Amino acid sequence: MRKKLIKILVAVLLFVPLTIGLHSGCSCKRNNENSINVKQIYMFSAVTSAEYLNTKNAQSLTQSGAIFTDTNATSRPEILTSDIENVNTYLNMFDGCLLNDGIKEVSSTPVGHIDIGYENYTFKLHSTLLNIDGTSTKYTMYYNEINTITNEEIDDFERELEISSTISGMLVVDSNIYDILGEKTIEIEEDETEVEIEFTTRSKENSNDYVVVKYSTELNEVEYEYSIFEDGNLLSKTMVEWEKEEHKNIEELTLKFVNLGTGNYSSNKYEIVKIETNNSTKFKVECVYDNRIEETFYVTDFGDYLEYSYSNGFTENIDK
Repeated sequence: MRKKLIKILVAVLLFVPLTIGLHSGCSCKRNNENSINVKQIYMFSAVTSAEYLNTKNAQSLTQSGAIFTDTNATSRPEILTSDIENVNTYLNMFDGCLLNDGIKEVSSTPVGHIDIGYENYTFKLHSTLLNIDGTSTKYTMYYNEINTITNEEIDDFERELEISSTISGMLVVDSNIYDILGEKTIEIEEDETEVEIEFTTRSKENSNDYVVVKYSTELNEVEYEYSIFEDGNLLSKTMVEWEKEEHKNIEELTLKFVNLGTGNYSSNKYEIVKIETNNSTKFKVECVYDNRIEETFYVTDFGDYLEYSYSNGFTENIDK
């Protein structure tokens, strides 16, 4: 399937040699109760970025081929009308993570006769995700952490430590290669740790299309904010949460979109989980408004397109 390549500017928590002692809302596996696996967070962010790079924008109803299963329902439920294209974009970005119940990364050092052309990088991360059709996609990241600067201050007998560094390397996804460049800042004051990262991944064809993902932690709160740009113009902005669903051993993706006119987040948020039914895999999506579930619908991945089935009986197919 022909897919549109997009560049990506990502702000995300990157690799550091040791895990950072803080509690995270990200479901990336923790080494213990008070630490997070930052390499896994880094790979998680890289994989979702690559998924977007190879995702074609959602098409209109006419282009996607709407299917009517109820003569009384000729369109989406009204509460969903303006959000489905964004939901489709992010499902395409995160479907691999949902299908595989997260990402399991392997960390190693590049080897000259195996990693030809990448042997000058210090770090290597590798992950393989199974696709809905039984095939798999391989993701390999080669990078260096350079220009590390450490500043220490004593203020009112309290020690403040700031560590900043630059990440530089490449992301390889099958035959596609992306340049990566990022900046990471860690601030430690007494028992508080704050992390802010800005990370850029670009394909080699058009540097004006990209996505900005800001990752930050402060006072035990974690934020991912994805901003999608095309031709240098902001198309959408979304807050993303990725964590274990409460009391269940499954991953949950939560999306909340920004109204670009006002700059405020919309009242709707979307909670997405994978479910297994009748030997098939679907995504269950709940639209939550004011802490109430207003609409539940199901999405089935058929490879080249996603089928959306709404509670009012209306069904539509949207291309990836």
